[in-house]
Amino acid sequence: MHRSAWCRIAAGLALGWLGAVPPSACATAPSPLPDLPLGVAGDVHAIARQADGAMVIGGDFSMIDGVQRSHLARLRADGSLDPDWNPSVDGVVRALAVDASGRVYVAGSFDAVGGEPRHDIARIAAGRHGDVDRAWNPGRNIDATYGFAALAVGLHGDVFAAGEVAGPAQLGPHHAVKISAAGLIDPQWNPTLRSSVHAIMSDTRGFLYVVGGASYGEVAVHKVTETGHGDDVAGWRPAFDDLPHATAVGADGSLYMASSVFGFPAENGAAPRYVARISGSTGALDPAWNPPCSAPVTALAVDGDAVFAALGGNSTVEPQLARWSARTGDPAWRTPAEGVRVLAPAAGGSVYASGWGLPSRLALARLDGVDGHFLASADAAKPGAVHAIAVEPDGSKIIGGHFDVAGTTMRDNLLRLDPEGRLDPTWHPSTELLSVDAIAIGAQGEVYASGESTAPSYQTASMIVRIDGDAGAIDPGWNVVVDGWVHALAPDTHGALYVGGYFAHVADLAREHFARLSLRDASVLPAWGTSMFPVNAIVVDDAEDALYLADGYGSYALPLGGGNSLARFSNASGSLRWRQPLPGMPSALALAPEGMLYVGGQFLTGDATNDVLAFTTAGEPDAPWNAATAVRGEHPAASALLIDAGVVVVGGSRYSDFPYVGTSSLVGRSRVDGSETVPIAVVDGTVIHAIVRAPDGIYVGGEFGAVDGVMRVGLAAVADGSASPVRAHSPHARPDAPPSRAAGRDATR
Repeated sequence: MHRSAWCRIAAGLALGWLGAVPPSACATAPSPLPDLPLGVAGDVHAIARQADGAMVIGGDFSMIDGVQRSHLARLRADGSLDPDWNPSVDGVVRALAVDASGRVYVAGSFDAVGGEPRHDIARIAAGRHGDVDRAWNPGRNIDATYGFAALAVGLHGDVFAAGEVAGPAQLGPHHAVKISAAGLIDPQWNPTLRSSVHAIMSDTRGFLYVVGGASYGEVAVHKVTETGHGDDVAGWRPAFDDLPHATAVGADGSLYMASSVFGFPAENGAAPRYVARISGSTGALDPAWNPPCSAPVTALAVDGDAVFAALGGNSTVEPQLARWSARTGDPAWRTPAEGVRVLAPAAGGSVYASGWGLPSRLALARLDGVDGHFLASADAAKPGAVHAIAVEPDGSKIIGGHFDVAGTTMRDNLLRLDPEGRLDPTWHPSTELLSVDAIAIGAQGEVYASGESTAPSYQTASMIVRIDGDAGAIDPGWNVVVDGWVHALAPDTHGALYVGGYFAHVADLAREHFARLSLRDASVLPAWGTSMFPVNAIVVDDAEDALYLADGYGSYALPLGGGNSLARFSNASGSLRWRQPLPGMPSALALAPEGMLYVGGQFLTGDATNDVLAFTTAGEPDAPWNAATAVRGEHPAASALLIDAGVVVVGGSRYSDFPYVGTSSLVGRSRVDGSETVPIAVVDGTVIHAIVRAPDGIYVGGEFGAVDGVMRVGLAAVADGSASPVRAHSPHARPDAPPSRAAGRDATR
């Protein structure tokens, strides 16, 4: 590719995938394509309400409705993300508490908050931006071995924190600590707790309920004093002495408890209770409060006269959320929901729920407290991943991977971008695949997708499905089960779909790592005789009657079981034309217009490593090109390739020996001499799985959260001009490429 073309690519820094170029280096800079962050469900571990009705959420997540937030965020009273409040946490948040002044206490497993060193606990000042309170830093004096799991603010403003094993330095073992509003640790306050603490709750009378802290056979719920040594309240013993699944304290001091899976002990032949109210004064069970609850409860929250509960479900009851009266136990509503572990009352009598089975939500939902219908609110996500990209004849892109949401739109591991790079709002197939790992486009524009199957059979690890390319409808009569993993799909013009991966059977027929399927009816075509190791990449060249396969497993350091080769077969007969051994594991394969084959992976050549090797279509190594790509002092690995005019665009990772650090990267290699034509583009992630050329730009997919400092989650693209081709670089290449091959063809993962 000419220098001007690479300038156009590198200038797309705003979309972010190649290094910055000085403004004078290029005449014009293109507009970036729209950002579309991909996400999977995050984990929300704690929710706390502020006086103005805003909700603070903490957990293990990095995005709120596509906006970057690191483990901590604030939602306004209407459920939308607060755009100004952003104290980033570098680890998981497990507990939250708010004091009367509106300050937020954060606990979990982390080392910094808002750029300030904080060991597992911090205080966020009341205010618009969520600044860290620099004067409050008790964590530097506490040895919290596994971080903190529980927080509460007491009647007088003291903070109580607990976890697996937590103790003030040089004060001996403490399972819970008391910290003053000034950040000082009370060395005298040390309740008699024998094990980890799961929750701490304060009441309005200066007492704390501590859940956990018990050895086997001991009472698992304690009522202790906030003052003095934190002694147990004399004579208080709860009617239920097992470890409860959930607890909540009512305004009158009553304690609501959810039992284990077997329920509270039944008396006089009555059905066991799964939830009960216990007197805060005596610990006695209230026999009159007995709401209709015939399944274990996983979360509880109390707000005035409302008790919100999450029922986990059993053989007779579907998982659901419910509201009961805190006075009488009478039911108000129930609504389907599954996997809820956190409930928190919100403004206007509504309630927040966090879990993995909320209808049309990733991890967080807000419900109306009166009738239980779902209200508008932000959602929490972790980064998703793109495993495969394919371009349709009209320039639309099919994106497959592991994601539940694109921006704020729900998608089931598969989406379609229109020719301008915008999300297709109507193309939404539900494949019931846990992920989409390979994609191919058929001659009629139909889409073939494979991935991990949800079928309840140990013999069915993967499934291949066919989807209408325009409407997104699943073809119910075309699907194939595979007892392993599919790495590559490639159709030919003779009515076959080639399947490569790591498997032993396809549709119950013996096919080791490679198979041919009928595009017409999904039947498995007769096997070819050549034995293959796991097939990682496939390229079909119908014009030359060629089928290229790259197989092998392990790495150059540990080639587990052998294999590792590049092979050419006749596309018509399946006869083997040649097989070239490779010095390592291949992961990607691309065929250039002039007839050169490029194999990406991780290869050892002498005392150096290569991420890409070049071969002629006759199987001869291009020795000068391979020598130019050898790297010493680090270990490059290529997982995706694109032939774009005069450049081989390489996506992969680079690892240093010491310290052992890996970074994803994009590299442009000249097809003339193998040299890098632009600086390496560092991607903040682990791997790049796919690179394709579309009419509107180059699309890159993988597992990353940013490229060159710009947030791009799983998917990035840059709109550049078309590249001018260069002359063939190898004496083995054909001098003139057929017109149908002017853009090259690349392996579709």
